[in-house]
Amino acid sequence: MPEQNANILAEPICEAITVVVSTRVGGDPGRVVRRRLATALRLTLGRPVTGWHVRRVRGSDQPEYDITPPDGEHLPVADAWDLTYMLAEQPDIVYAEPSFRVLQDAEAVPAETLPAAPAAQPAALPGFDSCADDTPPASVDPNQLDWAPRLVDLPCAWELEPPPPAPGFARGQRRGKGIRVGHPDSGYRRHPDLFEEPAGQPVRVLTALERDFVDKDSKAENPDGGHGLNTGGVLMSSDVTGFVVGAAPEAEIVPLRVTKPRFGLPAPVLFDSGARALRDAIRYAVNEADCHVISISLGWFGNWSLHQAIREAVDKNVIVIAASGNYVKLVVWPAAYPEVIAVAGCDAQRKPWWGACTGPQVAVTGPAARVWVSGFTAAGLPGAGQSDGTSFATAMLAGIAALWLAHHGRDYLLHRYAGHATLSAVFRHVVQTTCDDFAGDRPSGYGAGIYNARRILATPLPSVADLAFAGLAAPAAPRPVTPVDTIAAAFPTVPEDVLRRRLAALLQVEEAELDARLAGVEQELLFQIATNPALREQLGAPVVDVAAGGMIPAAAPAPEAQATLSAAPLSDTLRSRIK
Repeated sequence: MPEQNANILAEPICEAITVVVSTRVGGDPGRVVRRRLATALRLTLGRPVTGWHVRRVRGSDQPEYDITPPDGEHLPVADAWDLTYMLAEQPDIVYAEPSFRVLQDAEAVPAETLPAAPAAQPAALPGFDSCADDTPPASVDPNQLDWAPRLVDLPCAWELEPPPPAPGFARGQRRGKGIRVGHPDSGYRRHPDLFEEPAGQPVRVLTALERDFVDKDSKAENPDGGHGLNTGGVLMSSDVTGFVVGAAPEAEIVPLRVTKPRFGLPAPVLFDSGARALRDAIRYAVNEADCHVISISLGWFGNWSLHQAIREAVDKNVIVIAASGNYVKLVVWPAAYPEVIAVAGCDAQRKPWWGACTGPQVAVTGPAARVWVSGFTAAGLPGAGQSDGTSFATAMLAGIAALWLAHHGRDYLLHRYAGHATLSAVFRHVVQTTCDDFAGDRPSGYGAGIYNARRILATPLPSVADLAFAGLAAPAAPRPVTPVDTIAAAFPTVPEDVLRRRLAALLQVEEAELDARLAGVEQELLFQIATNPALREQLGAPVVDVAAGGMIPAAAPAPEAQATLSAAPLSDTLRSRIK
């Protein structure tokens, strides 16, 4: 693991506590929140409410408020949890949860200078004799600029003619035309791959709709927007510049800045990301920017308020795709949510990329190792360079989602599946049933295989009965109902009995006491585990395959893990539950 990635999900900073007020409250719910906050601060931290901010969450369909500390002040982790628990006990407050900013990997790509020659047509690409051949290359040369699109059959997907239109509906479009993708990331930089179009064609980066949810202004362009440029180019750049060609070269993109660099860190940069900015960006993309797909190439631990925004987006037939994560051996949120299509990574030889986070939550895999992305040279010249990460597999699948919506016509798809399944569920089904195999045996935790753009577009649309048979037309599974279930969701490959033994050993309690001990503090314990690499390793360690005796669990957490937990910034409430 690269040394700079060791701190991903670590060093959390509390940015807010989000509360939900009872709908039975009359008058101004914000005033109720301020009164309850004053009481909670006095009882927990012995502090006045002076300088604290209470803000209604925009776009929420319930009285939801963010509480933030005074300007320039950071609330310590333990204090944040203690204050959260006290808020949750106050009258009229039905839910409270802290939101943290964490480090997430966002490698700055040093670009190489490359000739700006017109991109070759699909039939002329190395490795393709004809698009009539239904077999994509077994492997490609990662030094070729277009290896990732060719690996997933994008050149032939671009050439497919849309099917005949259904009565009363317009014919579909090629290359993602007419589809709009919301792109919450680090913003963007101006590069020919995003801003150079054929003569007479409008720029498809919709700068009139861009927003910055970090600095709270209307401009997402910034000098630190390299990661957003990298992923945006993979998603939708045109084929006229000679650098990177995106998966949907006629789709539109709405850049939304939700991350910023944390100063003092060495390059490659780790970005400072939080759930609130992503939540607000998703709601803006759906409710105000009219996006049809949302591509999320970042992640951290779970957050109820963010999850609500994602559920709302999927219910409104927006396809939400997110990266499984890199290096932390834990499928990160929001990819881990069942409504999201989670993407892991492979290399140019169709082998699993070692850095991808994997697990049953992953739906599918795409190119993630040495992917060519748009960038700038040290001299400031536009070019392209190579980078690793599930960020790029995610952006490419988001572009393919735009191709699919345009190919069949989104209005027709909405009509066909109305009342039966969301477009996200239908797209997931199509993607997973048209995958290519890996080189060798299918690895565990990488989903149904490597997605194939041509087959995704060419396969007949599933019937409602097909979706019901596959279990995708049913509502999403309910949230876990026990404290241990909440933690188990982060370690789906660890048998439940093994995880219970490990948790009991870590907390130094009897297994029979676990649920009672963790009731009400399970989210904090999961947070502490997710932000501590040592605890993640201990609880998520694989079971050992012993030929003679089958599967036996690895050792219970060592005393060092117990010491690590004890030294963590625990709330007084959680600390009181540990022996």
